[in-house]
Amino acid sequence: MISRKKAFHIRYYLLLPALTLLFVTTIVPIIYMVYTSLFRLDPIVFNRKCPCVGLQTYIDLFTKDPMFWSSLWRTFLFLIYSVLPQILVGLLLATLLYAEFKAKRAVQTILLFPILATPIIVAMVWKYFFDFDTGFLNVFLRSIGAQPQ
Repeated sequence: MISRKKAFHIRYYLLLPALTLLFVTTIVPIIYMVYTSLFRLDPIVFNRKCPCVGLQTYIDLFTKDPMFWSSLWRTFLFLIYSVLPQILVGLLLATLLYAEFKAKRAVQTILLFPILATPIIVAMVWKYFFDFDTGFLNVFLRSIGAQPQ
């Protein structure tokens, strides 16, 4: 039997690969983006030393660029009219699936059918792709003079 202290450490060792991947793929690029935003970069010449402009880019963005505020407003409208209704419908459907009523199984089947059908359709497409007589792969192999598989 594993002691409580060892079990405590094992949890963190098991989380380490996922946290490392998260750090490398999200946190490091964000830090690099903030760092590079402090320089006036030339997109054509990458090796040249670029002058440091500090926070001037952000000051210009907030004070001199009217497109920024327009795009921020449009993003907010998109959030209100698109993302928020999707979240609300998702919560409503989750509540509906959790509640007890007569047609619960039928509603679950209707809502989960697209999730279940997708792998079946993908398998059928791959089956057609690898078909011996008419599959794209074997037709291609025959056209270049190779033996079909």
